[in-house]
Amino acid sequence: MKKDLEKLQDFRLLPVFVVISMVIGIAIGKIYGISNFQLTPPIDAIKSIFHGTYQFNLPNSLALGVVLGLFLMIYPAMTNVKLEDLGKAAKSPKQLLVVLFFNFLIAPFFMLLLAKLFLSGNKDLYVGLVLYGLAPCIAMVIVFTFLSLGNNVLAIVLVAMNSIMQMILIPVYSKLLLGNISFDVLVVGESVVLYLGIPLIAGFITRRFGIQQFGEEGFKSFKTYLDSLSIIGLLFTLIVMFALKGDLILKEPMIIIHMAIPMIIFFWVMFVVVYLVGWKLGLNYEDSVAVAFNSTGRDFEIAIAIAITAFSPAVGLATVVGPLIEVPVMLVLVWAARNTRDMLFAVPAKVTLTIPEVVQRVSLFKKVLIAMDFSRHAENLLSCISDLKNVDTEEVILLHIIDPMRIAHWADPLSSIDDLAVKKMKEDVKKELEKIISKAERVQKTKHRVEVGVPYQEIVRVSQEEEATLMIMGSHGRSFIKGAILGSVTQNVLRHTTVPLLIVKYKFLEKEKRMECQPICAEMFRKVLWPTDFSSSALSVLSVMDDLKGAGAREVVIVHIQDIRKLTPHLANKTAEFNRVDTARLVEIKTRLESAGFRVKIVLREGVPFVEINKIAQEEDVSVIAISAKGKSAVEQVLIGSVTDEIVRQHIRPVLVIPAPEVRRK
Repeated sequence: MKKDLEKLQDFRLLPVFVVISMVIGIAIGKIYGISNFQLTPPIDAIKSIFHGTYQFNLPNSLALGVVLGLFLMIYPAMTNVKLEDLGKAAKSPKQLLVVLFFNFLIAPFFMLLLAKLFLSGNKDLYVGLVLYGLAPCIAMVIVFTFLSLGNNVLAIVLVAMNSIMQMILIPVYSKLLLGNISFDVLVVGESVVLYLGIPLIAGFITRRFGIQQFGEEGFKSFKTYLDSLSIIGLLFTLIVMFALKGDLILKEPMIIIHMAIPMIIFFWVMFVVVYLVGWKLGLNYEDSVAVAFNSTGRDFEIAIAIAITAFSPAVGLATVVGPLIEVPVMLVLVWAARNTRDMLFAVPAKVTLTIPEVVQRVSLFKKVLIAMDFSRHAENLLSCISDLKNVDTEEVILLHIIDPMRIAHWADPLSSIDDLAVKKMKEDVKKELEKIISKAERVQKTKHRVEVGVPYQEIVRVSQEEEATLMIMGSHGRSFIKGAILGSVTQNVLRHTTVPLLIVKYKFLEKEKRMECQPICAEMFRKVLWPTDFSSSALSVLSVMDDLKGAGAREVVIVHIQDIRKLTPHLANKTAEFNRVDTARLVEIKTRLESAGFRVKIVLREGVPFVEINKIAQEEDVSVIAISAKGKSAVEQVLIGSVTDEIVRQHIRPVLVIPAPEVRRK
């Protein structure tokens, strides 16, 4: 059975199935003379069921057939949607503006122009065509986007936006283009609930239950049946629609031809123009095709409802004929989009990335050095080790550096630093460190060291001497004030370290009318954000991914930002090409990580890198940012790149900085 369903999804066979469905529908319409019946608007048929006044007759049954067919078409596409992605898709300004522009400033007036050119001699068909062009589609475009392998989540967001806008603008446009007419604008809202809301809720419940029962992979297998249901719904809808006017098509084919010419021109011109605009703006294929269908499809349900309630039956006939033309034409446009994908949005040949040799083979968490300064928040850093799971930490070293500059005032400024003062301070520090160690849990071995010298230099020296595999520091030192940026000691360590450095973010908790600092440690590696510029240094982050997985990492968001400061103005015309190449690179990295058991998402954006990376960290709710200490533009010395520098300075999440391979200790 599964093989038969897969044949049904074969797009090469779909034209055959469509023609057969149209023939069946026309035959049913001819046999039963369905066009002689008064058509019941689908929403009215649904209302009558809830009011208990439903009558089982041919017009009502056909009306419900339209509703059932559209549900079967749209519902499977909704099972692909993750609700958390809807908010992200809503933050797509280019896509939203393109659809708003073409749907409400171009489409109604373009259809009016075509009506004047082709139907000015037939008032009823003229009014019907203008009505048909008033409102953008709020249902079937989701199916056409789905069939064309477009961005379904974006399509849903665009449909929702179109629904709101047409509730406001349809009365305005109808009066502007057709004069004073009266109809219930709430029919738009009812259509949104019926054709968008119900399938969306059903799809969400199905997806959630399916993944709980079968897992992600098992649900993908089940999707074969759901996707086939969408095709069945499409064919069923075609049968119902052509049955509605099957006898009329055979009796008066010229009505169909009169309407078909301007409508075909409308659909082809609108789709091609918007599709190419999306391509020119640098949108990917999935977004371009979603934008094109949402700007092209028309809301025949609303057109029919207005025609039946506000105009003569002849106008209603013209609007009913509309979808008989629209659906086949849109299916041809699906075919056209899929066949031009490689030509316009060709993904380049597989990009081979040079993954750097993993220099440090030992576990990232084997030997951890924690730099302490006894500020209230820094003392809590040891809890980060206790919160890590399954990392096999063998030893933790607590390090405190006594800064000679801070104790110089205890000594005679003309003599050397007072050795006794230093000795006493060392003893006091050791006692404090021993207290902290006594409170530590789930750490096999913990020791302490107290050194005297320039803090950042001593921290770097001790990390090398102890052969530490990871250093942990807070982002603020003793001089911490709320809202301050990275402390100078941490900043200098970052610039000189040859050991991976975890910079822990603090949060404020209000307790007993005072602000208490706590490090953000729990579940720190749950979801990793990895910004990359594809340099060998940036790709060195791969060397610690297995260790992060052992520490609880389950998801990775790989990010690449096209730096607009470099693209503008001379390379702006190359953006689409850069996006295609970099998408291929991201996909290759994603494949590697997925094979290692991670759930992976890729994000490609344009903007100022450190700004966009921090935005994405918030949007994706990541728990840590893992980044290389040296990018493409870094000099040969051990200096962090400007992007890493800015991310660390303004970080909103803990940051794990991995030194470039050439500077890491072998």
